[in-house]
Amino acid sequence: MSSIAVPSKWAIRFLSGTSPVDEAGNVVAPNNAYAQARHGFEIIQQALQAFGADCDAVVRTRMFVTDISRWQEFAQAHADFFAAHPPASTMVEVKALIDSTMLIKVEADAVCALANVLKPSQDDML
Repeated sequence: MSSIAVPSKWAIRFLSGTSPVDEAGNVVAPNNAYAQARHGFEIIQQALQAFGADCDAVVRTRMFVTDISRWQEFAQAHADFFAAHPPASTMVEVKALIDSTMLIKVEADAVCALANVLKPSQDDML
């Protein structure tokens, strides 16, 4: 078992459930493993950038894939975003995702400077 110590001036961000869908809810690149994985990592990158961070802040990723035999396609997209600072990563095969043309769902954990973490509004607390 390993662990990470987080100094008090840092915050952990959990980015979960990035599915290969566009803003209208349509599946992006049906049955294209690389493109779907890349889309998931783009969503993660955009979320991190909203907090003043980037992919180098990611310390762990989890990829839930429906066809592990296509691992190289998923791994290539992962490397495109994290080659400079590879996080701990896990890829597991699942029976299915919510749409049969979805091949991957991605989660990431990142450590960001506390100054870059937005405070929730009262509406977020309800």
